[in-house]
Amino acid sequence: FLQLSEGYMGNLCALLDELVQPLRQYLAPALWDNLWISIVGTTAKRLETLLRKTNFTALGSLAFDADMRDFVAYTRDMLFSDQYASNSAVTKACTPLGRLTQMAKLLNVDEVEDVLDAISSLKRKSNWDWKLEDAQTFLELRFPEEEVKDVLRLQGQDL
Repeated sequence: FLQLSEGYMGNLCALLDELVQPLRQYLAPALWDNLWISIVGTTAKRLETLLRKTNFTALGSLAFDADMRDFVAYTRDMLFSDQYASNSAVTKACTPLGRLTQMAKLLNVDEVEDVLDAISSLKRKSNWDWKLEDAQTFLELRFPEEEVKDVLRLQGQDL
């Protein structure tokens, strides 16, 4: 079970900084923004692949949510364009990062029954791009499989 005492995001961001900062000064702002979003997208995809292989505790879910907030803020701060001034704009521009933030919100619910409210909230904000099977896969990292299936089965056609 994932129950981190301190997040890993600080180290990841520091390493990314070390790798890409030398390039930043030589690229036009629009080119940098495109490159940076691509780098973050690749990083987020790899993180998602790794996270699919672990289980989460409630504390691990909180730590993961905090890490994703830090990663989105870091990503936003590294971009030049004003079109990425909000977290929402960043996660829409970088779909893999948006998926991770959605995963963090799902895993961070107190009870599995609260998942439907979380999904509805994400849909209202147009921040939902998952299939029901994806949501089930991630929820089973934290909650018992049968509970997840029961809750999602109730609303299967509505999601």
